[in-house]
Amino acid sequence: EANILTQNDGVEGIDISNGFAYISIANKNVVKACKINSKTGSLSECKTNDGFNYPSGLTISNGFAYVANKTNMNVRVCRVDNTTGAFSECKIAASAFVNPDSVAISNGFAYVTNRSKDTVSVCKVDNKSGIFSDCKDSGNGFKEPCGVAVANSFAYVANRKSKTVSMCRVNKETGFLSECKIAASGFAGPDY
Repeated sequence: EANILTQNDGVEGIDISNGFAYISIANKNVVKACKINSKTGSLSECKTNDGFNYPSGLTISNGFAYVANKTNMNVRVCRVDNTTGAFSECKIAASAFVNPDSVAISNGFAYVTNRSKDTVSVCKVDNKSGIFSDCKDSGNGFKEPCGVAVANSFAYVANRKSKTVSMCRVNKETGFLSECKIAASGFAGPDY
């Protein structure tokens, strides 16, 4: 399928899981699930998952899709059918974020960027329901954080305003971020 997206689609985020590419299209309030051809890498048979409000970053983890809804200032969680890519049982995982742009899940914790507040929220994740609890801001020195990824004992945060990437140490017990410093700079505006 050559034209799975149109020129006017506001693509904001992408994640890959179980042979599907999940693509958030903010201006149409949907997430598309497209099959990935394992030989060519091409995308086809896209299914539309709706019910979002300006979806930006997303991640697929433990059978759930987590989608940052910028306009509603929340993260929605949906069960994912690994054979069709369809979402079901969508609900709010947590609210009270400020222009959430990105979400990452690691070791039972969710990391959500709050672009307009210059923070990253860390929340506990219930593995059975996907719901977040005990959300608290963590780390420091962010400038319009717009992307977050966690690997091993570190979180990496893309800062749109300062055109940098911050690196923070992750506490494995609490999920909290500390010792944040600039890991890379000089970008034309990192965005996720």
